[in-house]
Amino acid sequence: VEITAKGRGAAMSHHGITLTFSIANPAQACTLHGYPGLDETTDTGEVIHAERTPGGYMAQDADPEATVVVKSGHPAQAVAESVACGVFGKPDLKVVKTQVTPPNSTDTRTVDTSLDTCNLKIHPVTA
Repeated sequence: VEITAKGRGAAMSHHGITLTFSIANPAQACTLHGYPGLDETTDTGEVIHAERTPGGYMAQDADPEATVVVKSGHPAQAVAESVACGVFGKPDLKVVKTQVTPPNSTDTRTVDTSLDTCNLKIHPVTA
């Protein structure tokens, strides 16, 4: 499974990214269900784990039990979101690495997009 990340923009101090899970071999298919893993590492070495929630400000509730078939031209997606730390009176920590693990996998990948570290959430995969 290949993973890409794209920013969703910001609204009311919330920031989001869309994670896309696509198949690496167009002749194959796979199924995903549940929550991806999302971890951000700060410049101080602290690892922030995203909380798994069905939905939030940037995404409507999704069913974590739903199974998504990923095949050529039909990727799965998941939304991650956070809130600017200044809203909580905290400094925004500098993120140096964002890692994503597809649901039901141990194949963790680094993506080139990050979020603020406060109230970091990940939502289930959807079609």
